[in-house]
Amino acid sequence: MDEEKVISGYNHTIMRRLLGYAKPYWIYVVGALVSLTLAPSSDLLLPVVIQRAVDRHLVARFTRIADEELQLDELRRLDLEAAFDFGDAFYVQDDELTAVNGIARARLIEAGVLDETGYYVFHITDDLLLELGPDLEDLIFEVSDDDSSPMASIRSTDLDLLDPEVRALVRGEDLEELRQTARVFLALLVSVLFFTFGQLYLMALTGQGVMRDLRSELFDHTVRQRLGHLSQHPVGRLVTRVTNDVETVNQLFTDVLINLISNIAKMIGSLVTLTILNWRLGLVTLATIPPVIILTVIFRKRAREAYRRVRIWVSRVNAFLSEHLSGMSVVQLFVRERRARSQFAEQNDELMKANLAEMYVFATFRPIVDLLSSISIAVIIYFGAAFLVRGLVSLGILIAFVNLIRRFYQPVMQISEQFTVVQSAMAGSERVFEMLDQTDRIEDRGTSTDSVEGNLAFKSVWFAYKPGEPVIKDLSFTVEAGQTVAVVGYTGAGKTTIANLLTRLWDIQDGSIRIDDRDIREF
Repeated sequence: MDEEKVISGYNHTIMRRLLGYAKPYWIYVVGALVSLTLAPSSDLLLPVVIQRAVDRHLVARFTRIADEELQLDELRRLDLEAAFDFGDAFYVQDDELTAVNGIARARLIEAGVLDETGYYVFHITDDLLLELGPDLEDLIFEVSDDDSSPMASIRSTDLDLLDPEVRALVRGEDLEELRQTARVFLALLVSVLFFTFGQLYLMALTGQGVMRDLRSELFDHTVRQRLGHLSQHPVGRLVTRVTNDVETVNQLFTDVLINLISNIAKMIGSLVTLTILNWRLGLVTLATIPPVIILTVIFRKRAREAYRRVRIWVSRVNAFLSEHLSGMSVVQLFVRERRARSQFAEQNDELMKANLAEMYVFATFRPIVDLLSSISIAVIIYFGAAFLVRGLVSLGILIAFVNLIRRFYQPVMQISEQFTVVQSAMAGSERVFEMLDQTDRIEDRGTSTDSVEGNLAFKSVWFAYKPGEPVIKDLSFTVEAGQTVAVVGYTGAGKTTIANLLTRLWDIQDGSIRIDDRDIREF
């Protein structure tokens, strides 16, 4: 039984050759790459938007810092976004306070100027001035020195004591920002949908175009090969080359190549975003990654072996079906139906076992990845809660980390599976190109286009389909123009072979065939 050739993995020569077929569709590829850049970026911004909404507008908790002038000058130099200067005190939003560099934070803690009470800071608008009665005025803790845009602070615990209408006015800016955040969030979701559709659709157009061109070229190349060459290859194998193997190229472009790049970009982007949001929690996240890498390497090896067996047995079953169905008359003539059924059952069982082995690998890998994902989230929550109590992270950052961890692990499983399909596409492409590179034709070097009378002569012609097994031995005869000659003989004597040699579907090994006393190779 012939073994299917399956290469070990990525081959840059084959990939470069495949990409050559994509050149006519370069505009689609460029559009897909642009969409590929924008879709993951929009997707990764979603947790960041949620984090800012939670920290800046839902929780919106400020820490009051006041005492030594040195500390306040140091804070002013930090150029914090969510911090307000009340003159002799600073109100810094908690998520901004977590970003203060270690040295400055240590000096603030050492000086004892951090007020852990928790405050809310708001602008005193005209609407609020109308509501400044005992209900609100008695609860205001401090008012800023800026008369042009006065601000006030209130303890977070006192905020709940206000009437709902007054509290809505106090938190009016936050409510408006939340509405704006919802609009931004919706816009990002729409952009993710649009760009994801764009990259998939454009790469599908590219893959279908490449597959069509490759299949047409392969068919055109095959039909021009000499019969001697084609007879050496089972029909089922040739059909597999033109159908299944070319289809793997389509999968490479539509399902794998763009998604593989997208998933890698998502994983790297997730880790970068995690580190930017909070480097401490980012380091904890990175510590949970090595088991995933080890598992992926093991899985790739197992999946490659399983996928190789599937490809081998798919090709064998296709070849068996094609040969036996096209030659069913011979099978029935020799009463071999039972044996053929038994042989097919054996090969069909092997294909089933190969498919089950492949499914077993994936069925084992996916739950383990889910388990590692859950463990990573648990680790993040455990350390994040400890950091949250110590003021090193904010609630919004902790929520963003959980979302980003999920976004990191989602592509892990897909990437591992896509590496296997890449290998399959490389193997299928190699077999297709191997077939395209084999040129075995009967050369047509004739130059004569003169009309012929039709005098035919076979002179000492020798021919064998297989070396050492001649079908025609030293055959000589002549047929005059206009003469009718009958060739009679038992099955396999060479009657059809004579017609095939005369039409040059096959070339003789020795002797000559002449028309009007000229070798037929001259025509």
